[in-house]
Amino acid sequence: MGLGRCRFLRVTKLTRVPKTRPANAGLSASQEADVKKVLGLILIASGVFGLAWGGFTYTTREKVIDIGPIHATRDETHNVLLPPIAGAAALICGILLLVTGGKE
Repeated sequence: MGLGRCRFLRVTKLTRVPKTRPANAGLSASQEADVKKVLGLILIASGVFGLAWGGFTYTTREKVIDIGPIHATRDETHNVLLPPIAGAAALICGILLLVTGGKE
């Protein structure tokens, strides 16, 4: 079996895959620092929220019966629990991003 010969696939042309751009392409150093600071603040806020409340609830409304003029709905409450380790990890990562945001 040589190049280009396979039982199910025939390769006719080999091309190079273009190199990907770096993650910060197009951002100056000050813009990148600002993005890191904002992301750090968001992570700190979500970490404090996760540690303080431990989760949140939301309600959905579901149709049970919809026959002509008769409508019946049911409200269902859903609980979303956040483990304390996730809140602590978000808080620590946010602090690290905030502290190291302007340094490079």
